[in-house]
Amino acid sequence: MRNLLNVVLSVFFLSSQAQIANKYVNNINAQTAREHLEYLASDELEGREAGQKGQKLAGAYLMQNFIEYGLPPLNGGYFQKFNLRVVEPGKIKISVNGDTLSYFQDFLHNSDFDDSNFSNTEVVFIGYGIGADSYNEYEGLDLRDKVVMFIDSEPKNKKENTS
Repeated sequence: MRNLLNVVLSVFFLSSQAQIANKYVNNINAQTAREHLEYLASDELEGREAGQKGQKLAGAYLMQNFIEYGLPPLNGGYFQKFNLRVVEPGKIKISVNGDTLSYFQDFLHNSDFDDSNFSNTEVVFIGYGIGADSYNEYEGLDLRDKVVMFIDSEPKNKKENTS
């Protein structure tokens, strides 16, 4: 009797889960997925950077679609609140052998912008920054208290494929 009850409850549970899944599966197809992706990747959303207009538009779009699809909110809402610290650099420039480099156009700075005094600091160039058993651009380098510069991409062969 107990086994029969378990079987009946299992069948009931699985059939109700299948009905719920079918409700959402029927809303998903190639065309609607393409439409969603085209909007979320559109210029109107300006890259969806955190805290900016495009990110807020994307969030509102997703919430509206969740509501239309019948997806319930979690913990009372569709959004999770958190503090966001936005740091924008000033006009950071680097001068190397008389050439002036501009932030974001010529280089990126991966640190807190408040600690950016590199006057007379030694710069070490490490190529692509590869550190593998077969090829190690860090080998023999002392990087302590130095500015490290590297190429932000992967090496490519003559056919423009990554090696």
